[in-house]
Amino acid sequence: MIPKSACAVIDDWFVTGLAGTGSRSIMVEKCFIPDYRTISNSQMQIGPKPGSAVNPGVLYKLPFWGIGGKVFAAPTIGIARGALEMVELDLETRRAAAGARLAEQPAVHLRLAESGAEIEAAWSLLLRDCAAATSLSEAGGDAPLLQRATWRRNNAYGAMLCVRAVDRLHTLAGMRAMEPDDPVQRAWRDIHAAASQVGIAWDPQATNYGRARFGLPFTDPRA
Repeated sequence: MIPKSACAVIDDWFVTGLAGTGSRSIMVEKCFIPDYRTISNSQMQIGPKPGSAVNPGVLYKLPFWGIGGKVFAAPTIGIARGALEMVELDLETRRAAAGARLAEQPAVHLRLAESGAEIEAAWSLLLRDCAAATSLSEAGGDAPLLQRATWRRNNAYGAMLCVRAVDRLHTLAGMRAMEPDDPVQRAWRDIHAAASQVGIAWDPQATNYGRARFGLPFTDPRA
């Protein structure tokens, strides 16, 4: 941790998705950082943290790397829910070229139902993990490596479910979703950007789970 005055903010966030986050790069040059302003990855895994003495709440006892990835996974649920709501509202009044109401088409029902189920499944999965982690921390227990890797796997899988849901909805929205200012296309761009965050990217988190499950050397420092 360093004083804000020691940082230079670089305006370089020109991206396809999540443009609204306002993310920027930070440059720091020749800044001395004393030991009392540092914390190692190992101290952020399980057990008491340096701040536990002044922050006794359960929130501060949760395994940071094991459960913290939900900060990145949760927005994908919100994005997907928003896309579903927008598409459903649009379909209520939309008609095909021949005049048929799209809301009456079985293919539309199937796509909406599957996307909605995927979004709710992702929400249930992440919520269950949060409840389990909270209960464990309240009881003073520490989650073993396999449990933490499972939570991280679930974060990534929940995000992947939401990406699948929005991909299906984006196709259902038709050519209007090709317009750069269309809200459904924005959701499509944003959710792909969100799911690319390394903490919830499927391949590395699935691999981490496999290594933990079979007792292989675990090289990810964010265990």
